[in-house]
Amino acid sequence: MFPLKGGHPVKHPKGQPALPRIISGDPCDLISEMDAVSKLGGKHIIVHLCLNYKFNMEEMCFESAKRNMKEIVDYAKSKGITVCLENLTFGFTCEPDPYLCLIQSSGASANIDIGHACFVL
Repeated sequence: MFPLKGGHPVKHPKGQPALPRIISGDPCDLISEMDAVSKLGGKHIIVHLCLNYKFNMEEMCFESAKRNMKEIVDYAKSKGITVCLENLTFGFTCEPDPYLCLIQSSGASANIDIGHACFVL
């Protein structure tokens, strides 16, 4: 999905991977990564919400997550990128109702990792 150089992910000017990694609760965390993906011609990114909060979820607010996801999706759309929110085994994306709410309220697409599927539909 993303260009590789010599089998390694292409790096953007700051020396960080061009592939978005996490959202720590602040949309600014992904701005430079989305800019790099856009410059590389990428059309999709996969976002893992709450990774920095795995062991401290009480610090992550669901309403903030919704608002931040919306900002991320809106910025990505302005760059011609589709944001795909991946389900995880913890946090707001491990249960169907909050996961669906985040997708619908932000306009993100879903990326279902069946290895992370811990809920029953």
